[in-house]
Amino acid sequence: MFLPRINALSKRILTDENVVNKKNVAVHTLDINLIPLEDDVLTCLEMDSTMADCHLNGVPSEHVTHVAQSMRKIQDICGTIPRLQSFGPVGEMVLERTMALRLVEYDPYSKEEIDGQEDNPEIAAGIILDRKIDLVTPLVTPLTYEGLLDDVLKIEAG
Repeated sequence: MFLPRINALSKRILTDENVVNKKNVAVHTLDINLIPLEDDVLTCLEMDSTMADCHLNGVPSEHVTHVAQSMRKIQDICGTIPRLQSFGPVGEMVLERTMALRLVEYDPYSKEEIDGQEDNPEIAAGIILDRKIDLVTPLVTPLTYEGLLDDVLKIEAG
């Protein structure tokens, strides 16, 4: 079982070692793309090398495709998100790829309602943030005295 997905190198090694041709061996992938952190926050935790690949090596295509596929899965479950907005260069690529995947699945001859569009969608809007435009947020934690007080007492006024 490969989590989140099998890569080309792993496939090649399994083929070279003649593992995949055995009767009692099955190769599967558990394609977990997005992991919920809060009620309305999802993340791609399994993508360790995303920042390095996208911003240092300049090869964002694999990560962009995986996040776009994740967005399509969300839209398959919750209905089409009527307003998607992105920030940052990689965020723009994800949005463009998501829309391209949507166009690939579009059937102009279908009489059914288009892609789960509804009057009251479950998700009203989505924001795709490129981590490069907001590098500080992952470092902000409530581990200060004031942050811990707010976490416990739910401070309402300043």
